[in-house]
Amino acid sequence: MIRRQFLNSDFLNCPCDSTLCPIATRSNPASHCVFDQRTSNLTDSLNILAVIAYVAATALTIRSMGPTQTQGKTELKALRLVLVVGLFLHGSALAMVLGVGKSPNFALGTTVSSVAWIIVMLFLVSSLRAPLTSLGILVLPTAAIATLVGWLYPGTLHALALGSIAAKFHLLIAGLSFGLLSLAVAQSILLFFLDRLIRNKHPVGFWLSLPPMETMELILFRLIFSGFTLLTVTLISGMVFSDRLFGQPFVLNHHVTLAVLAWLSFAVLLGGHRLFGWRGRTAVNWTLASFVILTLGYFGTRFILEVLLSN
Repeated sequence: MIRRQFLNSDFLNCPCDSTLCPIATRSNPASHCVFDQRTSNLTDSLNILAVIAYVAATALTIRSMGPTQTQGKTELKALRLVLVVGLFLHGSALAMVLGVGKSPNFALGTTVSSVAWIIVMLFLVSSLRAPLTSLGILVLPTAAIATLVGWLYPGTLHALALGSIAAKFHLLIAGLSFGLLSLAVAQSILLFFLDRLIRNKHPVGFWLSLPPMETMELILFRLIFSGFTLLTVTLISGMVFSDRLFGQPFVLNHHVTLAVLAWLSFAVLLGGHRLFGWRGRTAVNWTLASFVILTLGYFGTRFILEVLLSN
């Protein structure tokens, strides 16, 4: 049994082993923990198998970019099958943790793991329609690490009261927006290195199997536009319908401020691309900078409070 670290002192009140319990039954402290030993063992197994699946999928991604078309097709089919299995295992583990208690527990580590699941799901679906398989080189090992983080270090209990369907829809749109923009970042990183190799006239091996730069840039801006559109919906719905979604008035806090700044940054990038033909390194730099701001808005403060300051 892996001993997981939890940061919330309230877990110490749980009648079971507090290192295994992500949430205690607070209404009845004398009762058994709702996250029992058997459930904990099953969650451990699901997470381990999910990590193995993502690592295997990374290897298959590399092989799918092989020198022969036949090899590529064979490995690509295997890759998609492994990803489906990995998503099922990972999703099952998340459902067991998120579903504990009356409200979903979006602790920091669990949230990171959930976002990783969304990103892998979007990667799988998008790769069926566009030449995005190469993104697996970055997306899949990152997802494996995020799954480990969410499993071993779930973080402080952070229950969200999502009473309405609209609130759940808002949260889903926010996750999809971040997932699409994450894929855009992965695409921009590949573009950056491909551009350097082409300038130095040294694209070899894996890089020769990538689509043309024009195609990759087209896909990059499609991903950015899609993520930007969903981010717009997320911000507007959160600001206008805050009372209905979360039962409290809208507050202009640091989360919202950073998200709006990220939105403006992506808007400038899309406008610059449309009006002035921004591409190449300019597009890559704007994409990375905008995403860093958005990530700080999503996770920055909670990371500082729950990880850095708590230690």
